[in-house]
Amino acid sequence: MPARRLAGQPGSCFVAVDNGQVVGSVVGLDWGSVWILGPLTVDPAAQARGHARALVEAFLSAAGDRLVGLWTFPNSVKHLGLYHSVGFESRSLVAVGLMAAAKGDQSLVPADWQRPDGVFAGLDLSREPGGGSQIVGLADGAALAVVQHGAASEADVDQLYCKFAWASDGSALAALLVGLRTMAAGLGLGQVKLGVNLARRAAHRVLREAGWVPRLVGVAMHRPDVLAWDRAEVLVLDDWQ
Repeated sequence: MPARRLAGQPGSCFVAVDNGQVVGSVVGLDWGSVWILGPLTVDPAAQARGHARALVEAFLSAAGDRLVGLWTFPNSVKHLGLYHSVGFESRSLVAVGLMAAAKGDQSLVPADWQRPDGVFAGLDLSREPGGGSQIVGLADGAALAVVQHGAASEADVDQLYCKFAWASDGSALAALLVGLRTMAAGLGLGQVKLGVNLARRAAHRVLREAGWVPRLVGVAMHRPDVLAWDRAEVLVLDDWQ
């Protein structure tokens, strides 16, 4: 994952160097008016030297006045303390889970990035495709998804990873999920991986009804402390990992 992101979005990636050796990195995402921080890693032998904080501060400096978001473990006092100390605020829980692939007629078609109306001004995932990524959607344009698969992507083995999805209404989101399941089966994959911020209650409900099972829970953090698109009615799926 770090190598893929560095190749596609180097402006949001930074390394920490100690005595001429790379000892840490932060590999972020540039989504236009929003930057996603992480993953953040520091060599265990170089920890407690301020590298993690320096990496976060470098990322924030480059992000400027954009909204910066991240996913982290809600039970990690260390991680929460670091991010709170530089201005992040904890928001809602984010669940990441799986749906089984299912054979059927493919309903999704290749699509271009279209900024979802009413989600967040300036949101732009057009730089995501490449390295195993593509954008697909319903033929009528009522829903789209940025998905990944294969060794060059962020997807796990045997998974189609939905990095971001949007739908105009609940029926469109349900249809999109069916399409993702059949797409995964058509690619010879066994699962679809998706995440959702639990503040998006409508999207969470559609996921549950589609047979999605949560496997991992994190917490979203924002800087500054704004809702972004974590609103009950917004039909967006993502996890910010």
